[in-house]
Amino acid sequence: MRKKVLYLLVKMLWKILSAIPLWILYGVSDFFYVIVYYLVGYRKAVVMKNLRFAYPEKTDRELTKISKCFYRFLCDLFFETAKLNFWSEKKIIRHMTFVNFEEINDLIRSKRSVSLFLGHYGNWEWISSMSLWLDKNIAGGQIYKRLTSDIADRLMIDNRSKFGVECIEMSHTLRHIHQHKTAGDVSVTGYLYDQSPMKEESKYFIDFMHKKTPVLTGTERITKRYGFEAYYVDVRRIKRGRWQAEFVRLHHGDILRAPYSNHLSAARILPMDSQSVQIRNRLIITNIFRKIPLYCCETIIPKPYATRSDRCLYSHRVS
Repeated sequence: MRKKVLYLLVKMLWKILSAIPLWILYGVSDFFYVIVYYLVGYRKAVVMKNLRFAYPEKTDRELTKISKCFYRFLCDLFFETAKLNFWSEKKIIRHMTFVNFEEINDLIRSKRSVSLFLGHYGNWEWISSMSLWLDKNIAGGQIYKRLTSDIADRLMIDNRSKFGVECIEMSHTLRHIHQHKTAGDVSVTGYLYDQSPMKEESKYFIDFMHKKTPVLTGTERITKRYGFEAYYVDVRRIKRGRWQAEFVRLHHGDILRAPYSNHLSAARILPMDSQSVQIRNRLIITNIFRKIPLYCCETIIPKPYATRSDRCLYSHRVS
């Protein structure tokens, strides 16, 4: 009962916050930036350490500028996330647009399911409005890891499912995909990459931001096992309050179009070469981090392995 009351109270405050015009929230965001960066100094040393490792060619002055821009973006992201709770479909379409979405719709009409790969970059919360741009006769879902706070977890699900996308807890991924596949449904499923595999699961490595890094292979195994199409969602900030996402194909030809099989042997990972979907995904993310690192909320200095208690973000986390 106590948790329910607390949840309703927090949700009411969240709704009040979301009803405030965005231009006013950006003014509040600027104020919070001064507090977070200059007064509190929230993990500034960690961020600078990560930036020095990832961008050794840059001077401290350049890295400090990137760091400040990152904190401005982080404060903006919090208030932009709140607006998603209040905006109508017409309003979010004005602020979050998608490029090349017709290619995905063509696949849907051809009864082909799609796996979407995303980095922890830009405004990933507004990406849940993607469902407004795609055909309606699909099983749309996004994989997420349950938060430790029940209240925060419920608020996150409320936000992300507002426009009809199903939030699928990470441990239920394969069950969800298998059920829709056997039922003959066309699915479009998004996977957000902000984690490292466990040590015992680390079999493939690439050079990522100057460090040999293990690559998560679960999404690629699922994609190949069921013969899905694979696309990267390239997110760009056009200006404050305006984001754009483009669907970029991660493979060519028929390398993922093996017949559906119940046997895991049909889902073998390709060798570490240019045809690997996961490798292409990570190389795209690396290139984006190189060009515009300030919208990054993913680990820039990759950890060798994740522990069971710590598989999460990283520009906020000591590595």
